[in-house]
Amino acid sequence: MLTFIWHQLLGRFRGVFWQKNLVMTILTAMMYTYLVVMIVLLGFFADKLIAAILPGTDVVAFATISLFYYFLFDLIVRFLFQKTSGITVQHYALLPIPKSTLLHFPLIVSAMSLFNVVPIIVFTSFLFKEVIHSASWYFALSWWLVMLLMTYVNNYLNLSLRYTFRRKPVLVLLLLGLPLGLLIAEVAGLTAGAGTWQQLVYAIGYYPALLLVPFLLLVAAYFLGYRVMKAHYYDDGAGARSTKLAAEEKEGFWSFLHRFGTVGRMIEVEVKLIFRNTRPKVQFYMSAGMIAYLCFMVLGVGYSDLSVEELNDKNLQLLGFSIFTSSSIMLIYGQFLFAWESSYFDGVLAHNIASKDIITAKYWLLTGMCVLSSLIFLPAFFIYPLIVPYALSATIFNLGFSSFLLILTGTFNTSRIEANKSPFMNYQGTNLMQFLMVFLIICIPLGIYWPFVEAGLSDWGLIVLAGIGVLSLLLRNQIIKLFIRLLNLRKYKMARGFRKF
Repeated sequence: MLTFIWHQLLGRFRGVFWQKNLVMTILTAMMYTYLVVMIVLLGFFADKLIAAILPGTDVVAFATISLFYYFLFDLIVRFLFQKTSGITVQHYALLPIPKSTLLHFPLIVSAMSLFNVVPIIVFTSFLFKEVIHSASWYFALSWWLVMLLMTYVNNYLNLSLRYTFRRKPVLVLLLLGLPLGLLIAEVAGLTAGAGTWQQLVYAIGYYPALLLVPFLLLVAAYFLGYRVMKAHYYDDGAGARSTKLAAEEKEGFWSFLHRFGTVGRMIEVEVKLIFRNTRPKVQFYMSAGMIAYLCFMVLGVGYSDLSVEELNDKNLQLLGFSIFTSSSIMLIYGQFLFAWESSYFDGVLAHNIASKDIITAKYWLLTGMCVLSSLIFLPAFFIYPLIVPYALSATIFNLGFSSFLLILTGTFNTSRIEANKSPFMNYQGTNLMQFLMVFLIICIPLGIYWPFVEAGLSDWGLIVLAGIGVLSLLLRNQIIKLFIRLLNLRKYKMARGFRKF
């Protein structure tokens, strides 16, 4: 086991990332140090924050109730972001090493995940700052141990869910819907789970023998994870699934795209790339969730009571909000438009696929994402009808102008991306081009609109933006021809960059 840990450390510090750029390594180390300090300060001053938000509240009681919601939300977040193992045990499978050792090691290493270390640091800081001074020492210690044990219960439950998701995705989604349902029911006042949770934690604090309950939960979650990993130890994607995969390939959900020829098949491949790889899938869900959050929380709370007169002072804000929400999905995905195909871009070039089909497929994929963003944004029209002109103008502008801008900047991105890696603290493929892309997509329409606002012609500004989008759509074929020439000039430089790890 110690040998595995040593190999894990060597794999971390001998990685290409640390040897590529000394300055980047130093900056990354400084950033991690800064984050650790901020995390410690968050736990240390949590009592001050709670007292400032809710004066006169029992800080420990409020923190305990809040942690009920945290642990429910934490399980969902872990499923989306946390990796399932700390080492590739397949490399050791042919060596005379017991299989139980190979399976226990990822479970043990997962205990050092950031998803566990960060909350433990916060809990420990809060323990010494507040809990230990508000009650007896054994209550404080029991409170801390409960939070520690529940953190690791979520850790091992997540491992079980992620491995089970490979074969029974519907079952896992239903199980993940359980904490989400509890959260909604609790917020709506239909259940009193937070109060019950607080009573249980306090009971354990006064009767430490009850710590056996969360400890047994942790043991059960650990061995459940072990059994699930053992059941999937030889799961290489072959066997009984091959017939199912062949049937899906022939008559899958996206098979209707086949009627559009090569372009449709390329769109199908890219959609499958999104939902079969961790990084694009998580970013897709995050961007969709961010649109929903902005619509129902920010827009509904901040702008729902504005009158038409007050609206005149917030034209730029509302347009910027509309541009971002209507382009969120295509912007987050499109910033790495060609880089997502890094691992097989050479294969795309080697096949007899015309550059016109490649560009056309990218264009329709981006416009589809823009339409999807607008559909998620649609319920905001009922919350705040006055935003409708801004949303329609921004959507038309993004459908025409912004989608072509993403294709243009995407051809100049030559940084490789491994799509199956977790997006958490993952900066692979990120460079100045991404920041420039976001800046242009947000600032160009605002720059066009601002003079009209200053001249008191805000409505005409929206018409001009929509007109630019319509003009771009009308000139679609001519613009695609220009991008075909650009791709033919850039594709071999892109392929050379995508080969570099």
